[in-house]
Amino acid sequence: MNRISLRALGLLCLVLPALPNVSSADFEGLEGEARLEWYLGNAVSYAEEVPKPASVIGHEVGEWHVSHDRLVQYFKALAKASERVSLQSTGRTYEGRELMLVAISSKENIARLEEIRAQHMERVAGNLDSAGPTVVALGYSVHGNEASGSNASMLVAYHLAAADDAEINGLLDGTIVLIDPSLNPDGLSRFAQWVNSNRGKVAVADRSSREHSEAWPGGRTNHYWFDLNRDWLPAQHPESRARLAWFHRWRPHVLADFHEMGTNQTFFFQPGVPSRTNPLTPAENIALTNELANFHAAALDEKEVLYYSAESYDDFYYGKGSTYPDIHGSIGLLFEQASARGHIQESRNGRLGFPYAVRNQFLTSLSTLKGAYALKDRLASNLFEFHSKARASARKDRRGGFVVADPGDPARTQAFLDVLAIHKVEVYRAARAGEIDGVRYDPSDSFFIPMDQPQYLMVRAMFDTPTTFRDNTFYDVSAWTLPLSFGLPFKSVSRGEARALRGQPMPAVRERVLGEPDPQAYAWTVDWRDFYAGRTVYKALQAGARARVATRSFSMQGADYPPGTVVIPAGLIAEADKAAVMAVLGEARDHGVRTGSLSGGLAEEGIDLGSPSLENIEPPRVALVVGRGVNAYEAGEVWHLLDQRFDIPVALLDVGALGRVDLGRYTHLVLVDGNYGNIGEGAASAMGDWVRAGGVIAGQRRAATWLQASAKLLGKSDDTKQKTDKAPKDGGEAERPEQRDYSERDEWEAEHVIGGAIFGARLDVSHPLGFGFHSRSLPVFHRGTEWVAASANPFENVAVYAEEPLLAGYASQKNIEQLANSVSVRQTRLGRGSVILFSDIPAFRAYWFGTSRLWLNALFFGSAVERVSP
Repeated sequence: MNRISLRALGLLCLVLPALPNVSSADFEGLEGEARLEWYLGNAVSYAEEVPKPASVIGHEVGEWHVSHDRLVQYFKALAKASERVSLQSTGRTYEGRELMLVAISSKENIARLEEIRAQHMERVAGNLDSAGPTVVALGYSVHGNEASGSNASMLVAYHLAAADDAEINGLLDGTIVLIDPSLNPDGLSRFAQWVNSNRGKVAVADRSSREHSEAWPGGRTNHYWFDLNRDWLPAQHPESRARLAWFHRWRPHVLADFHEMGTNQTFFFQPGVPSRTNPLTPAENIALTNELANFHAAALDEKEVLYYSAESYDDFYYGKGSTYPDIHGSIGLLFEQASARGHIQESRNGRLGFPYAVRNQFLTSLSTLKGAYALKDRLASNLFEFHSKARASARKDRRGGFVVADPGDPARTQAFLDVLAIHKVEVYRAARAGEIDGVRYDPSDSFFIPMDQPQYLMVRAMFDTPTTFRDNTFYDVSAWTLPLSFGLPFKSVSRGEARALRGQPMPAVRERVLGEPDPQAYAWTVDWRDFYAGRTVYKALQAGARARVATRSFSMQGADYPPGTVVIPAGLIAEADKAAVMAVLGEARDHGVRTGSLSGGLAEEGIDLGSPSLENIEPPRVALVVGRGVNAYEAGEVWHLLDQRFDIPVALLDVGALGRVDLGRYTHLVLVDGNYGNIGEGAASAMGDWVRAGGVIAGQRRAATWLQASAKLLGKSDDTKQKTDKAPKDGGEAERPEQRDYSERDEWEAEHVIGGAIFGARLDVSHPLGFGFHSRSLPVFHRGTEWVAASANPFENVAVYAEEPLLAGYASQKNIEQLANSVSVRQTRLGRGSVILFSDIPAFRAYWFGTSRLWLNALFFGSAVERVSP
């Protein structure tokens, strides 16, 4: 890393208190406010009127894990008592907990905070040349069980709000400090409850003790078990949307993101692995990150804290809190502290105490402020010149922008536009008709995203489809192309084409006029091509309707109805229920769902409304298998999809209880990725009997391969065709064993895994699992090296990967060849029921709108498949 002058490092004294060189063991030997002094030192005096953390939360920081409600209480008390502090409520979590943004600066700056923010944003836009305060954002504990950050936030805030020191006053005059004390309140609360309720008067360091082994799913994730540190780009959750809103309102010069890692580690700060930085990140950003690292090193060296900075972690995926700022002119910083995962725990470095972890987060919070203060001029130039440099790069790009089309699913398209709006990406109506993949689109059905805009780099990050990389090792996914995830047709256009395509700015919400259902109709239709059609159908069923799905097309009253159209006959609804059903159909337009009214049952072409080709739809009663061994992320994705998007209740069944549960209560059993080897033979046999009696079981990734291998469940050997490697030759000379240098192990592992990439599949849109899809070409998200074995019955292979499947991201040539022409989606009839298998992750991170329909089709049409002999 680059070295800066000793004079610059000397600025550390501006805020860093003089701390005694002690371990957290000394903390345990102290009592009361002496423990606060252990963190803060005694070189600075503090204003008496400013409340200390213990006066509000009831204990010294580090004695217990703070609960979110007490954290909120402390920051509100601090804002009430100190003129240096301003608190803003920014939203609520799924569980109703308050999200906060706390601003700390001099009282003069706080008095004119909105004026300073407005001027700062004028500078960001290039409209103002004068200097202003440096804006530094500190975000804590986006992973709820990495709690040292949130606990340290109270110390940082108290120190800045109460310290009576000329040098600190000078720093606050020139700095706006933004603190988000808890980026994940629901996870933090879940974790605090666990560790506090499982510790005694005497803390236990034994790592096998219950305190250090959280119950599934643990406190890392939010309410629906999503990793919020992957949601900065997808922006699907209230916590993320709240923080993105304040990020774009403030556009800080620096954003620091405080985490924890394995107990046996030390402390990490960026830059991380140099070869794994996203190539879109500007060089000056990397240089400033290296410069700031010197301040962290100096702070930790003084306390003899072990650390590392150029290994393990990367800066590639822009959906993380330390990487998203890098593509917006801010400097994103990642900190990882070895975790006690409780109050004290054994480690290879000795007994790791929670107060020690808290103090290191406190130290590096302050070193971030010191570094930002020392480098304020360069940070200002980096941020305020960012947009002009981005636009200059855009003008050199041979592409003028991207055209994206609405394939006939306005709600899905609106969700895509919402994400672009959150990220401040400029979108315009297409000024003329065009063609994408052989399909012609009118201007009303397409829109244009120009390269020449302030968010040029963000557009590239969301639309590019790279498949080759400088380094093939990724800490997270290697691809996240947004239009592919939403299943929207798109293409790049030349600079010349772009000038003719740019129409008027796209409104935040596209207006769409939908007709009212006729209460006197013979039957009503629901267009299954609309994303939220499943919600309408489920609510209609609950209201008393009887619904059927057309497995063949028909034409009536001058309109064509494709397979997948849902028909609700009026004659099958009890008179007492008709008003409720009509209310549901009337509300459908609020969700962008098209309904139709038919005056009779005789078709002009195709099937009539009494045809046996209309299959009954039963209200799905869904059970999702959860618990230890199950992938909580993927379970949460399905739960969130059905519960939040479609208002379908989901029973969460613990995997250990499957042998004791009456499966007859459910129509569908969902198993996501996980280890199901511990399911007993009795439970597997009961599941098989339940399927044969008419149940539908759907498995994803390793659950799919377990279902195929489970003879007890299937009751027969699965008739499959599976690709295998060529058998070794018999006889002959022994082959020389493969040898590779140990130093190449990371590269070797990268060749054998698919960390997350986008592939193309061919979907049978005539199959009930393919109903509602607009194209046979289906982009899918795949990770891992498990995929479903093909069936000898070709009608069961619903989606098959393309001959050249890789669309975006990294996969080794060997994995690409194995994936090509293998099965993505398969459905097999078993008795009166069905087994549905997914190789991919249809609802990945809640933003894969393009494939999440597969889950709805499995629920509503999983029993509509006729048995076909091969």
